[in-house]
Amino acid sequence: VTPLGNNVSDTWTGVKENRLGISLIEKFDASDLPIKVAGQVKNFDPLEYMEKMDIKYPNYGFKKHKGYGTKAHMQALEKYGPCKIHRKSFAPVSKFYSKQMSISFDDIK
Repeated sequence: VTPLGNNVSDTWTGVKENRLGISLIEKFDASDLPIKVAGQVKNFDPLEYMEKMDIKYPNYGFKKHKGYGTKAHMQALEKYGPCKIHRKSFAPVSKFYSKQMSISFDDIK
């Protein structure tokens, strides 16, 4: 998700073609496309974004910890699992996606 919507590719194309009123920083060195886009958007307030996400995902306490890996955040992550805005590259989140599910046909009756 980008500050301008869900389609990162279209947003980045709009930035490169100067259709969104966003100016690029010369020689900006960030390998992740959403970081490139989000870092360029004027008037994007990450704290305000986290407050909005707190309303959408109230179990995680985003308004309080702002997405930082606090003890309360880690406890919520363990209790509820990751939501759509959790970064899969963040180690405590990635473990949820790397778990292999196994099922035995003996368990099915």
